[in-house]
Amino acid sequence: MRWTAVSLAIALLCATVNQAVAQKRVALVIGNDAYVGARLDNPGRDAKAIGATLQKLGFELVGGRPLVDLDKATTDKMVKRFGIMAQDADIALFYFSGHGMQIGGTNYLVPIDLGSNLGPFTPTTVDFQTLNADLVLRVLDKSGSRVKMMLLDACRTNPFLASKDQGGGLAQMKAPAATVIGFATQPNTTASQGPAGGLSPYAKALATYMAVKGLGLFVMLNEVGLAVMDATNNMQQPWIAYSPIPRDFVLNAPEAVPPIPTTPPLLGRAPPDTPVPSPDTGGASLDLIQRAYKQLDSNDYVGARATLTQAIKVDGTFAPAYSYRGFAWYREGLTAKDPRNALEAYRHGFPDLDMAIRLDPSYAPVRRHRGNTIVETYKALRALRQPTNDILDRAIDDLKDAVELDPTSKTNANALGQAYLVKWNQRDPQVHIQVQVIEDLQLREQPDPRARNILGAPPNDKMPKGSQVAVIDTCRTWMGSGRGAQDADNIWCPVLYAGHRGWANAYYLADHGGRVACVMYPPAGGCASTGGRQVAR
Repeated sequence: MRWTAVSLAIALLCATVNQAVAQKRVALVIGNDAYVGARLDNPGRDAKAIGATLQKLGFELVGGRPLVDLDKATTDKMVKRFGIMAQDADIALFYFSGHGMQIGGTNYLVPIDLGSNLGPFTPTTVDFQTLNADLVLRVLDKSGSRVKMMLLDACRTNPFLASKDQGGGLAQMKAPAATVIGFATQPNTTASQGPAGGLSPYAKALATYMAVKGLGLFVMLNEVGLAVMDATNNMQQPWIAYSPIPRDFVLNAPEAVPPIPTTPPLLGRAPPDTPVPSPDTGGASLDLIQRAYKQLDSNDYVGARATLTQAIKVDGTFAPAYSYRGFAWYREGLTAKDPRNALEAYRHGFPDLDMAIRLDPSYAPVRRHRGNTIVETYKALRALRQPTNDILDRAIDDLKDAVELDPTSKTNANALGQAYLVKWNQRDPQVHIQVQVIEDLQLREQPDPRARNILGAPPNDKMPKGSQVAVIDTCRTWMGSGRGAQDADNIWCPVLYAGHRGWANAYYLADHGGRVACVMYPPAGGCASTGGRQVAR
């Protein structure tokens, strides 16, 4: 029987898909809201979001669905069923969102009937009234699963004990073999449950990055941690404890790449600079990128680039490897005191960033990496008094693409807002001296987007429409209203009016007849489509 290159590719592709489908994946997902006297807002939604994501990834859920508001008896029953279903699984995963606490260095997950149907609660009765997290680890360990995961979004303030001799949040845990334990925040600290009606920062980040194809487990958890820190202004830092796991393990497998035909294509050839895909190497590349992450965290830029070069040799079609090698040059350039050295570093990074975009136009981080590198190139050129032409507009275009590709990322939105600030700051020095008020305003003590224009400093310090107001420092975006990427147009300026200092929203200030917000961020609401300017009425 003869096999053509196309039929062989299809056969191998089907084999890869069937192998992924054949994996045994089991998860127990619990979210508890309805605590008597200590109700939480979001764990039920957290569990539903995580459960839906896991089901898309081929997990069989205990009970057939995310489990919400379990009492002690039902919790024990579901954990026992989980242990049976997880026997010899490829991966067994336990997720819990709700109240958790530590007593004597042991972590306990709380069912909804603690302190009600179970009688008075004391440290001596805790084992009978809660779920000991170490018990779940033992169930996982005895399952014989290839990879075991426990994800705890339960590091919240303990409302159940009058005595405060126990620590806040959860205690550190030791991971058995082939196990990863993820905590919503560091040991002995508490985590945010997120906005009412929404998700916790940890659950939101997990649901987002679990859905990204091809991320190694530790790379995925690292992205989750960065997203949570970004969402909480670094107040919450997720934590992991782990033992070694198989190096090729990913939650969401990358798209299968069919092998390259041995005969040349009939309709032309690939561009000469396009790398050749390497089959069955995604896991090794991801492991190398994970190592490079750690080197970048230690400011070892040379070592990180060497590691990423290895990743590119393993798989020359893997866009993140090129993106992060270019990002390593960007990071090194930021440390240079001489703008000429910084410029040299940025120029080394651009070919890698361009290649990453060519390989994967939908990969959002590389758009941000290249946009930020262009912004810093602009700054270095200005410091050297060299022409900048329109490169800042090119940076803004890249950062807009990053926001469109990943609208959930505040990092992307912040980068775009900062690029507009740079453009506006260099545009017209007179803007820093005097602008005009479009509407009647009052000064604010701080740039709080929830206050709009009613908080005075001092009270009733009115700035009538048409007043001349001095902008006395750099305007900046304020990512605090909960609108996500839309906050990129939430720009505030420190101003001086009638001897009083305060803050005013740039949307209500006019620069030469156009709103300052529209000059800095043309897509802002209310801005004209032509040139991003709108004449004050």
